Amino acid sequence: MATYNANTVREEARLEELANCVEERGVEILGVQEHRRVHTDQPILYHKVGGCSFITLSARRNDAQAATGGVGLM
Repeated sequence: MATYNANTVREEARLEELANCVEERGVEILGVQEHRRVHTDQPILYHKVGGCSFITLSARRNDAQAATGGVGLM
């Protein structure tokens, strides 16, 4: 079990890189904060990334419309 402040994994390439690191290091559960992925259509989203599952609670948009926050488990 580990935690990670991602600062952003909006781009698929960054998310795939994170999944590769998790698999290489044998981390079974990773708590991710600040992923900055916004999904307003549903509050919780399930992603399949490589051999990992990534469950996210949406980030939100601030007054400047920048994505902030967001937590998840991989």
